[in-house]
Amino acid sequence: MEKEPETSVQSASGHNMDIPIDWSVTSRYFEDEDTLMQVVGIFAEDSPQTVRDLAKAIQTQISQDVQLHAHSLKGASALIGAEHLRQRAWRLEYAAQEKNTAAFEALFDETKAEFDKLMSFLYRADWIEAAKERHCNRQQAEQV
Repeated sequence: MEKEPETSVQSASGHNMDIPIDWSVTSRYFEDEDTLMQVVGIFAEDSPQTVRDLAKAIQTQISQDVQLHAHSLKGASALIGAEHLRQRAWRLEYAAQEKNTAAFEALFDETKAEFDKLMSFLYRADWIEAAKERHCNRQQAEQV
């Protein structure tokens, strides 16, 4: 099984912070932080409805709707570098494609937990700096 990437760094105050954004991915798509902030704003505005739609599709066990909403969440999270959310949405999308309705609820719970973690992180004033710091720390660790 593939090892999950490191998702936390130590802040200047000594506290561990969960970092659900992979800056190496995010920085590939956005050259300036203003554009990134606009896209993240759209994500924060639109994606809660996508998650609600996904929850409704899970409740009704309609695989086609689950696949559609999971695919949408996967793409949006990939764009902003939310790799763990992207992976979880992909698993849900794949389960829907395979019509594995028995897996929907557990996969949705994991996806929703990751989504909530991401949203909490994005509402932090220093989220960009924290994501960059984690990226720098990972690069330094790889050089050792």
